Amino acid sequence: MKIAISRYELLPGFHHGGGGARPRLGSLIRYEFEPGLVGYADLHPWPELGDIPLNVQLELLRTGGIAPQLERSRHLAKIDAIARAQGEWLFEGLEIPESHATFPYALGLIPSKTIDESRLDYLRALGFNAVKIKVGNSPLIEITELARIVPALQERQLHVRFDFNEKLSRADVTGFLNSLIHALGDDLSWIDWIEDPCPFNIADWDQLKAEFGISLALDRGISRLELDRDVPVDILVLKPAVMDPDEAFELATEMDVAVSVTSYLDHPLGQVAAAWVAGRAMEERRPLMSGGLATHLVYEFNRFSDELLVEDGQLIPPQGTGFGFDEALEELEWTTICD
Repeated sequence: MKIAISRYELLPGFHHGGGGARPRLGSLIRYEFEPGLVGYADLHPWPELGDIPLNVQLELLRTGGIAPQLERSRHLAKIDAIARAQGEWLFEGLEIPESHATFPYALGLIPSKTIDESRLDYLRALGFNAVKIKVGNSPLIEITELARIVPALQERQLHVRFDFNEKLSRADVTGFLNSLIHALGDDLSWIDWIEDPCPFNIADWDQLKAEFGISLALDRGISRLELDRDVPVDILVLKPAVMDPDEAFELATEMDVAVSVTSYLDHPLGQVAAAWVAGRAMEERRPLMSGGLATHLVYEFNRFSDELLVEDGQLIPPQGTGFGFDEALEELEWTTICD
């Protein structure tokens, strides 16, 4: 199998004022499985969240090694390759589920002026009904900032989905939510759900649900699930870049919970691959909630994201064959790493 790569850099987006954030690095991969069977996929690790660093994974790819994220990349590329070889567009007849908007930074790490009402108007004009905000880095700053922006979100009927990425303890999350109640009142209906509030533990999550009555979404702790008893989980977060969708939906069915499909905050190619997974799940009437599939908006537009649109909160994927982006992929410079 012949493999080539094209490295990229994603720059913090002017659309939401991502000033100060560092560029994100990744690589597109072109797999030639056999002559005439060529497919493309993304590789976008988050080492700060435990992923194998990009250069290490690319070296594994060059030497025939394996890693979970590389296996997902190759799987998605094979789907893309078969469709391209047949001249088919993978999104033909598919409807993409609605998405929440994603703030492009951790709330406590950016100047407060970067979230203003004109940006919220922009999100509402695109048809979003909810925003996902990463918190847990600087809780005191975040509470102050949320006290300022939540009323503006409520005026625009924009709900909030918090993602703590397991950064706080259960006690710290309790303190965070009590501070929100003190600042904004005890009606927390503006919160859709809290994702990974603390490392997954049935007792801790049970206590959070009992105390605050908020839905809890599980992402990073899926591998720690114990299904021999009821678990305090309402939503599973599926990121096709790092998890097998069939396994996720089987698990969701067993737990009787819904799934929210989201990108890996990766390249638009990876983003539309996640959107295809969500569209297929919608077609198959899987238990879905709106997800995070319009994440190109957190970065500056580039040749690929220029081909994407958002209407009524839904991602409009690019035309072409496979996952699309035919011309943009042809225009890239590719470096062969494996013959």
